[in-house]
Amino acid sequence: MAALTALALICAAPSRAQIAASASIVSNDIYRGISLSDGQPALTVNLAWDDRSGAYAGIGATGEVPAGYGPRLLGHTEYAGFARRAGVRATWDVGVSHAEIVAYYDRPYRYSETEVYAGVRARDLSLYIYWSPHYYRPGVHALYLDLSASRRLAPRLRLFGHVGLLSPSGGPGDADARRAQVDLRAGVAAEFTGGELDLTASAARPGEDYLGGSTRMRNALTLGASFFF
Repeated sequence: MAALTALALICAAPSRAQIAASASIVSNDIYRGISLSDGQPALTVNLAWDDRSGAYAGIGATGEVPAGYGPRLLGHTEYAGFARRAGVRATWDVGVSHAEIVAYYDRPYRYSETEVYAGVRARDLSLYIYWSPHYYRPGVHALYLDLSASRRLAPRLRLFGHVGLLSPSGGPGDADARRAQVDLRAGVAAEFTGGELDLTASAARPGEDYLGGSTRMRNALTLGASFFF
C-alpha cells in the first residue's frame, strides 16, 4: 500500500520533532507486485510523526471509487519504529507495522498482517528485511527482503528501482500460493514545490496472488502524484 511509502519519507526527515501529512493519487495501487485496486485509481492519505530522538510513527489509509460503485476502503496501515545514524552516511532502522487490506473479488475479503522489520540506508541505497508470523493467512509465516536504490539525474529529477523477494511458509491452502515470489519496480520521479510526479513500471512472478489465489495484474505501468503538507 502507498501508506508504507511514508516510512521512507519520515526516516529521511531531519532529526527534529515534527508532524507531516501527505496525499498520493495513483492510477493503480501496487503493493509488492499485486494490484490492490484491481487496476483502478486510488487515493492514499498519510499522517506521520517523528522525534529528534529517532522515534517515529504513522498511519495511512487508501481508498478508491471504481466505476459503478461508491467510495470504498482498500485498507489502512499503522507503523512505529526507531532510526539512528551509524556514522556519516548510514542510518539503521527498526520497527513494526500493521496492515489491514480489503480485496474485492466476488465479495470483499479482509486480510490483516503484522510485520517487524530492520534495515539500513546508506545514501541512495537501502536494504530491509521484514518478518510476519501471519502473512494475510492464519499460520503463514513470511520473510520479505526489500532492496531499493535511487539515482538523482538533476536537482528535481531522479530514477528509482526496487527488487523484493517474498518467502512464505506454513499454513493451510494451496501450496502454489506459498511459493517464493519476486517483485520488481523501476521508474522516474519529478519533484515540484510541495510534491512530486512519478511514472513506475512494475512486475512480479509467479502469477498467483498470495491474497486470493488468483491473478491480479502482475505487470503494470502506473502514474502517480504525491503532495506533502
